[in-house]
Amino acid sequence: MRFEEFDLRLTRMLQSLPAGTIAELADCWIAWWDGACTMSARIGADGRPAGRHASDLVGEWEQWRDWLAVWIDEPRFSTR
Repeated sequence: MRFEEFDLRLTRMLQSLPAGTIAELADCWIAWWDGACTMSARIGADGRPAGRHASDLVGEWEQWRDWLAVWIDEPRFSTR
């Protein structure tokens, strides 16, 4: 799976869910729809975002691709 395909599917999911829904991509990655684009953040050990950028995940796509290809078929969400 290419990042663009994953991002499109994730964005469609998030847009269809209530505001404040967070995609729990991994223990250290979350994503959300900010009304204009899908944002992602790496979560630090303290549970707080270590960065907030639309491009964070694309920069590490090769490392996370296999994990996220499985996640997209069995997504996990939470509300904050």
